[in-house]
Amino acid sequence: MTTDALAGDDGTSPLDPATDVRDEALTVSQAAEICGVSATTIRRAARLGLIATWRTAGGHRRFSRARCLELCRSLGRPGTV
Repeated sequence: MTTDALAGDDGTSPLDPATDVRDEALTVSQAAEICGVSATTIRRAARLGLIATWRTAGGHRRFSRARCLELCRSLGRPGTV
């Protein structure tokens, strides 16, 4: 999987509330647990555009479970469902 499939070409998140189905909104710590990595690693992956995120009205980062599992596969980790 390439990073293009996970991040927009212009560096913005390809997640659009009108078009992208958010199967389950995960916090940073939940996403990290699923991928078997630290919260710092998940934040770094988001900053590098390896996984798309969106922000809540309060400014908290959220991740799609499906996108987390895609990241797990790209890292060679099984991920938990």
